Amino acid sequence: MYFLISIGLLAATDVGAFEKIIGVSISNLLTRSETEISALKASIEAQGDQYVILDAQSSAEKQRSDVAHLIEQGASAIIIIPQDPGSLDDLIESAISKGIPIVSYETPIANPDVFHVAYDIEEAGRIQARALLEVAPTGSYVFMNGQSSDLNAEFLRRGQMDVLGSAIARGDIQIVGDAYVDGWRPENAQRQMEQILTTSDSRVDAVLTAGGGISTGVSNAIIEFGYDEIFIAGQGEDAETLNRVARGLQTASVWRDERELARLAARVSSELANGTQFSEISGVEQITIDRSGDLINTVLLDPIPITQENLNIAVEAGWIDVGVLCKDAGDGAASICRSLETNLPVVDVCFGSDRIGSDSSGRIVFSDGRASALELGFARVSIPEDVHEFGSVERPEEKRFLFMSFGVEAEDPRKHFLIQEIETLSASELSERAAGVLARSKVYKGHVLVYIHGFNVDFDEAIYSAAQISWDIGFDGLPCIYSWPSKGELSLTAYNYDVNSAQQARTHLAEFLSLVSRVEGADHISIIAHSMGNLALVEALRALPAPTGEADKIFSEIVLAAPDVDRDNFISLSETFPRFASGVTLYASANDRALEASKSLAATIPRAGDVPVDGPLTAPFIDSIDASSVSNYVFGLNHSYFASDRSVVSDIGRLILRGERPPNHRTTSLRMVEKVGGGKYWRFPQ
Repeated sequence: MYFLISIGLLAATDVGAFEKIIGVSISNLLTRSETEISALKASIEAQGDQYVILDAQSSAEKQRSDVAHLIEQGASAIIIIPQDPGSLDDLIESAISKGIPIVSYETPIANPDVFHVAYDIEEAGRIQARALLEVAPTGSYVFMNGQSSDLNAEFLRRGQMDVLGSAIARGDIQIVGDAYVDGWRPENAQRQMEQILTTSDSRVDAVLTAGGGISTGVSNAIIEFGYDEIFIAGQGEDAETLNRVARGLQTASVWRDERELARLAARVSSELANGTQFSEISGVEQITIDRSGDLINTVLLDPIPITQENLNIAVEAGWIDVGVLCKDAGDGAASICRSLETNLPVVDVCFGSDRIGSDSSGRIVFSDGRASALELGFARVSIPEDVHEFGSVERPEEKRFLFMSFGVEAEDPRKHFLIQEIETLSASELSERAAGVLARSKVYKGHVLVYIHGFNVDFDEAIYSAAQISWDIGFDGLPCIYSWPSKGELSLTAYNYDVNSAQQARTHLAEFLSLVSRVEGADHISIIAHSMGNLALVEALRALPAPTGEADKIFSEIVLAAPDVDRDNFISLSETFPRFASGVTLYASANDRALEASKSLAATIPRAGDVPVDGPLTAPFIDSIDASSVSNYVFGLNHSYFASDRSVVSDIGRLILRGERPPNHRTTSLRMVEKVGGGKYWRFPQ
């Protein structure tokens, strides 16, 4: 049985839609980051090719079967991350005889007819050795190498000895430990390092490690023995390694941007499938990989030395969030972390979501995929208090000149809203932490505010919006979001996907609202549903048991902000909201272009959040407010005026705090308007 990540199976009916089919055989998918695999898939697709990715699950036998399958099905080229390079010799010869190019990825295959792509591991070894030689030019050194059968471990050692060989020969450096770590596993490295520390009578000044996991084991052993003056140099771009460098627990690392290697592999495999000769590949060189002296063709990328002084490189490249990088950083932390001092105010936001979550660069990342279970947790957001403008979410801006983009500026907690930490929790853990937040509330004592985002919003944006609203209204209760799987794109396809996602979230959203309502100290629960989030809310209320009377109502206030719901359908549902809440308020606008677009996609049926000539929608027990005069702020679409205009945000703050109505009693600038034919609404002045 094959584990596939692909657009389609390798079948003749699929080939016509794509220029080429690039097969990828991975030794173990679980050892590769989501960032790397996403970059590989995106790069193959960007060339107009199809990918088929097979996971050998650390089995050399299964990888043989996978590669044979790709050959039999006529792949145009095959990228291999080998489990055991030698076990594939006959299959590689078979592929080459059939004109199928083979590209070895990261781990070389000793065959001159295989093209190799990797980072320059020998240079990585030189980088490590230079970093340690600078801080410990003399003393006792330990080599913690990778697995003995792995050629990359040999390459790394070569580079290290290029730099350290003369100092060792002079006697300036003594080798007190030299071990190969089976499987590159941290627990094996820790055990071996503990043995070395014991037998060397703790006379260790510096340690060269072969990889991030080995560095972790070495660091754990050193901490276990209570030493803090041993310098460590490793290689690895994982969050744990970079965090050790940031905290001063590791002297240096070597950063290899996996995305660049994935792009290179995709390009080379496509060019070779097109008939390009090895010598014609840009950047090609020939190297020896073993003692036989045989040459292979390769393109080697330059690794980047990482120390506390240049950690911003990884942040600016979007590789790691600065909050993850600097987690638990204290005295001796990198300068980029010292800007995350405790005087920055933070907002803790609880969340529920039916998005698919995964660990990427050391923090949980939620995609637009639909999960089968409810995810719960808390996010901590720092607020750039000195530069924050009311109604804004300050985030890094794209650098542009004319029509060209030059990337996005680096995150800076002094200038930007920043998610410092995201932690997933069980229902009981979330309830306990939420109760603690409510116990500390003073102004909004016992208040919970649940924000349900709208169309074209990703998870992080929803977190930032909730933090911004909370900060701007001075909300010190428990802010929460529910994030349903919006595609986070502005397109017709994404809009239709979002409609289905919002509807399918009903059970999970109802579960989340029920959970929040049972938190100890949650005396007042209010909801802000924005845009298409109103559709999700309508569906969730249908799934909740209806209260039997005023005393059983779950919610204090429901705020319907620019609801992207069919106007006729909304009218028929308008009796639902008052059954669940003591008060219901609708904010609408005549200037909402996003709602105009929604209307065009829905047979021109008006949306509940727009304002026709005769005024906004009105219904019994719902206070309707026309915000047209103040909705001119976000992205030219005017679709988040409820969160960006001081008039609207302040009115919402007073509404949640006091529940005062009619609206002009809490916000005196609002004017009541009687509708022709009955009904009334309130309007912000011009």
